[in-house]
Amino acid sequence: MISFGTLFEPARTLYQVATDATIEAAIADGAWFVFNLSGGKDSGALAWAGMDHLDRAGHPRERRLAIHADLGRAEWQSTPATVERTASRLGLALDVVRRSAGDMVARWEQRFANGLARYEALSTYMRANTAAGCSPLGGMTGTTEPSS
Repeated sequence: MISFGTLFEPARTLYQVATDATIEAAIADGAWFVFNLSGGKDSGALAWAGMDHLDRAGHPRERRLAIHADLGRAEWQSTPATVERTASRLGLALDVVRRSAGDMVARWEQRFANGLARYEALSTYMRANTAAGCSPLGGMTGTTEPSS
């Protein structure tokens, strides 16, 4: 029988928080810290590491909160519950923000429609100028450049 204690190092912190004097001064001054929770594993892991670092530094928990930008139809159905659960387990108040003019998909659709309108206007401009005898580059058609 193999003992896992002989195969692995003892428990240790698996991360080191990147910080500097400015951040440490903000922690000491009790600045607000806001954790972005997307619902994915990266934002959750960073929030846990950040909370641990702030706790070790004596930063007041009431000066921390979580925020989630709800993307609407672009989100997995499980995302809202995952974000709420993560914030709750971290002991953070959660603020969920949404785009007032529709969700992420609506924004993509609007950007596509705007781009299409710009290209249609450009095409109309190009046809009108070509019909008027102008080249697409702004010069007159049917003229020759002087030879050197």
